[in-house]
Amino acid sequence: MNRPFKYQFLTILTCRVVIFFFSMCLITLFLYAIGTAQGFMDSTQLVLLRIAAVLGLLLLIGALYGFALDLILYIRNRWLRFLGGGGIYLVLGAFGFAAAAVAFFIIAAAGGNAA
Repeated sequence: MNRPFKYQFLTILTCRVVIFFFSMCLITLFLYAIGTAQGFMDSTQLVLLRIAAVLGLLLLIGALYGFALDLILYIRNRWLRFLGGGGIYLVLGAFGFAAAAVAFFIIAAAGGNAA
């Protein structure tokens, strides 16, 4: 009988960090969206956009690192379940890149770098 696969601590930590960055990025973008409708101050909106941009970039970096870890695990063990996790990491990385790009575009369009 084969023993079940035990994930390394770094793999588990990477997964949880990526999930944390994803949820924080979603919350920040949600706060920006409702702040636009509620009439938040411009400085508050710019801070939310800057936080969303940084979280999006951190999400992208973490997701690419998680994809690399899953790819290494797939190469070592030849189990297809690691490719599914790698695909999820790629989707989360694309979301992080899109969130950061949109946030940077809105900041630049609003002239928010002068503040």
